[in-house]
Amino acid sequence: MLIFAIACTYYSAYYAILEREILIYNLNRLASYVASEITDLVSLSLQKKEDGLLIKRIRVPSDINGRIYNLTILEFQGKYLAIQAYIVSEPSISSRVSLPWPKDGFIRMFNGSAINGILSEVNPTITISSISKNPVIWSLRDSQSITFGLGIMKV
Repeated sequence: MLIFAIACTYYSAYYAILEREILIYNLNRLASYVASEITDLVSLSLQKKEDGLLIKRIRVPSDINGRIYNLTILEFQGKYLAIQAYIVSEPSISSRVSLPWPKDGFIRMFNGSAINGILSEVNPTITISSISKNPVIWSLRDSQSITFGLGIMKV
């Protein structure tokens, strides 16, 4: 009977580790996709001659392995920008993918403060949940900078 209990404990622990690794892998794929889409959108804004707003809908799953997750844009190590995806119920299960620009420069992330020229089409936000309807990324160019962020498209 003791051997059976040990085998069950081992299997349970192994399954938990395997599940965690699968979640992290899927979160990394998701964060990579969003980072790539943001990079492309900001590149288009850089190529435009005039100021303006670009919006792109992102197609993300409503859950990963039955778990709700959040996507956020963040600063790390004081000078870098990244997309982070994490499980809401277990924030330690996460993945972060760097964006190709430094924190301080012509290209900036949305920091939660008011921004002109976007509110009529998008509710800008720092973090979106996997259960959010109509998630988008956006890039707003003006004469001083390009600001990018996450958001929810107004219907």
